[in-house]
Amino acid sequence: MPVSYEFRLRVTVLSALALFALVGCRSSSAPLSTDTSVPKPSPTTATDSTLLYAIDPTTVPPDTKITLSRTICYGTCPAYKLEIFANGRVVFEGQHHVRRTGQVVWQIDQDRIKQLIAEFAKIKYFSLADDYSLSNRRNCPNFGTDAPSVTTSITINGQTKTVFHSHGCQDLDVLSQLESFEDKIDEIADAKRRIG
Repeated sequence: MPVSYEFRLRVTVLSALALFALVGCRSSSAPLSTDTSVPKPSPTTATDSTLLYAIDPTTVPPDTKITLSRTICYGTCPAYKLEIFANGRVVFEGQHHVRRTGQVVWQIDQDRIKQLIAEFAKIKYFSLADDYSLSNRRNCPNFGTDAPSVTTSITINGQTKTVFHSHGCQDLDVLSQLESFEDKIDEIADAKRRIG
């Protein structure tokens, strides 16, 4: 009995689909290897906690930029922004409850920049959560009102990390460490005398 044209066409199409499926499955599976060497680590990202080891406080990469921004509270908490650059340039913008509102610029030496970088490494900044506020109850188990917030950030070696910290958050050890860290940035950058 002769085979119809439709039957041969179906067999050809199904054979081609089976072949494509077989080739696709074979190419997507990892090849077998007899290599017993230790696998190479993957490159780090800003969310990888190992990045803190890439922070070398003995050098200041040219892309280094550190920021700190404090908000007002219901009282007289100082509100200002602070930017610190790799070349030691510090830009302070006073907003509320500071000695002088507006922008003030000054210079700090490279040793202070290295101290700042060392503080970021010490607190393991790149392994911190991004948000310590009421909107993230996991990182803010208890919350008090009438507190300022602080946002810090660092850009270094092409990586940027930002942490938002509401001082109303309570009852985690990391929160007091963050507060001390933020104060240390003000101190090393010589901003305290502009605050009041």
